[in-house]
Amino acid sequence: MAALAGPAAADDFADGKSDGDKVEISAGGSRRSVDVGAEEGTTSNGCNWTIYVGDDLTRPVYENRVDLVDDAAPIAVPNPAHGASRLFSQTGRWFQATGCNPQPGLDTLNGVYAEGDSISMAELRDEAINNVDPPNPTTFGTSPDDDGAGRFPVVQIPTWFWIEDPYWQTEWSAIATFPGPPGAVRVWAEAFADPDRTEWSAGDGSPWQECGGQGEVWQPGMPEDATTCSHTYTWPSVDEPGLAYQVQGRVWFRTWWTTNIAGQGAGPLPPISRETAVRQIRVGEIQAVES
Repeated sequence: MAALAGPAAADDFADGKSDGDKVEISAGGSRRSVDVGAEEGTTSNGCNWTIYVGDDLTRPVYENRVDLVDDAAPIAVPNPAHGASRLFSQTGRWFQATGCNPQPGLDTLNGVYAEGDSISMAELRDEAINNVDPPNPTTFGTSPDDDGAGRFPVVQIPTWFWIEDPYWQTEWSAIATFPGPPGAVRVWAEAFADPDRTEWSAGDGSPWQECGGQGEVWQPGMPEDATTCSHTYTWPSVDEPGLAYQVQGRVWFRTWWTTNIAGQGAGPLPPISRETAVRQIRVGEIQAVES
């Protein structure tokens, strides 16, 4: 029998047991493991070793001491009634150690061990979403635009804002894999992020304004009310630093994930956001001419 892999504290060790076709495991912060290639029916480390679960793809294993039905369609997670997350070992096998002799500093070595490395579905999902990293938008459009010369927005006339393409049409994703036998992937989770809505700071002290999407890209001949992403300035920017307002946009992304494990998810994740650089935009006014 292979030796135990890696040191662990006594409170990481919890019993596992089998009850008919149900399985329950309580796993601590550092799950116990045996080396790949462990053999059933052997004795080592003062313990008797037997296979507890032969294939965790077909017989689900969850952490936090939860009863599991031996079913090819696992219970969906997250679900408070079914523990924190599903567990997977490198080979799919989990060993049970029984009759262990006491070890110095440990209450018992009795319990359940993954064969090789192990991971939870929540860890795999989080690894995927943490690697979804859309860049900040490099620019945004306005109409009227401040061209740095004689053209700029004016008070009392709506100024449109929008995020430029192709940024808005891009989907970002990342995949996290858990390897099994050489050259194989046992479990994977993939996370996605799509632009969903925008917010705008007009720079004149007004609150951030939320828009339902990208913002309408202005085209010649479009009416002023053809967008929901606009702001009407009431005062020119002549008293601002640089004679301009500091305008900024923020993009919120809808995020979700999926996996190759049936019944495990796919589901929404918390939104993430990215911000544009601040642009200086001058706002002027049209002077009435008296005859």
